[in-house]
Amino acid sequence: MTPVSDSTPLILFARVRRLGILHDLFGEIVIPPAVYAEIVVDGPPKPGTRAITKAAWIHRAAPPDLLPFAFPNRLGSGEREAVALACALNVPLLTDDRSAGRFASSVGVRVTRTLSLLSLAEAEGLIPDAEELLHTMLQTGLRLHPDVIVDFQAQLRVMRRTTRAHDRAA
Repeated sequence: MTPVSDSTPLILFARVRRLGILHDLFGEIVIPPAVYAEIVVDGPPKPGTRAITKAAWIHRAAPPDLLPFAFPNRLGSGEREAVALACALNVPLLTDDRSAGRFASSVGVRVTRTLSLLSLAEAEGLIPDAEELLHTMLQTGLRLHPDVIVDFQAQLRVMRRTTRAHDRAA
């Protein structure tokens, strides 16, 4: 299923030169015009912008004009358009914005965060160690509360034990 992405997951993966992981996981990603503008047009150049603009598998699509809900004021235009597009297409939303994620979930959109993408990439064998890539992302600007990192590491340990047990049984 082709997800819609907010800017943060794309920038994070591009910044560490691993944007291809998202292609390997999903094949294609859709972004609304405001997300494209956040990444490519607005403000100073962002790391990974060139990789994102050259990725033929990242497509732009406009969200519908009329929606059955009102957005909270705290959401920016990129988050609003990404939630609206994911809702209209009935596909998951890739975002690390807490407010956007909460609102998207409240209107029935499945939300996937970067940490979940890292876990999935490891589980799919696309990367050998999700913690290592997380560490690289943290060094390049990803900000997470230490408790979130500890929880992520615990979830990875459980996933790895489950995978090893499954492999032994097979």
